[in-house]
Amino acid sequence: MIVYCVSILVDSEIADGWQSWMQQVHIPEVLSTGRFRSHQFLEELNRDEPDKRRFQIQYFCDSENELALYQAEIAPALQADHTARYSGRFEAKRSVFSLI
Repeated sequence: MIVYCVSILVDSEIADGWQSWMQQVHIPEVLSTGRFRSHQFLEELNRDEPDKRRFQIQYFCDSENELALYQAEIAPALQADHTARYSGRFEAKRSVFSLI
């Protein structure tokens, strides 16, 4: 099992609206691609920066090939939509893990 982690640092003043959009629009779009089995949406409780909130979305898929297809064929458009909506108000980091 492969875990695709997207860690996002969001400006606090837009975080509630961003979180709603992620849960109602973006994450369902990602899951509707059929490349992922499930996900978890997390918020970090320890805040180092009072004007920021940190979230992580973990998407679970069967293989590196499934993830590679998602990243090549689908992710660029979804990421572009996110960036157009929240440009300058977030930082994102993506990483990939193998579930042990």
